[in-house]
Amino acid sequence: NKVGFGVSGVGEYLDQIKAGELRVLAVTGPERVDDLEDAPTLKESGYDVNFTNWRGIVAPPGLSEAQRTKLTRLFEELHDSPEW
Repeated sequence: NKVGFGVSGVGEYLDQIKAGELRVLAVTGPERVDDLEDAPTLKESGYDVNFTNWRGIVAPPGLSEAQRTKLTRLFEELHDSPEW
């Protein structure tokens, strides 16, 4: 048997999970996820492991302070949105 899998934030997969296209085997954080109440943590599944997803932003060298500030504000707005 083969199991295809992915590791990412819930937001990237939630629509497919709700549509029944993907099945969650476990979540990687220390606690269960509200949107995935039936999904155990890895620790609950017998693996003493937890890690969380992170996101990073990169930009080219020579970015001006004004450009940096504009990008920072943009990503803060995105992060604070309900969709995030």
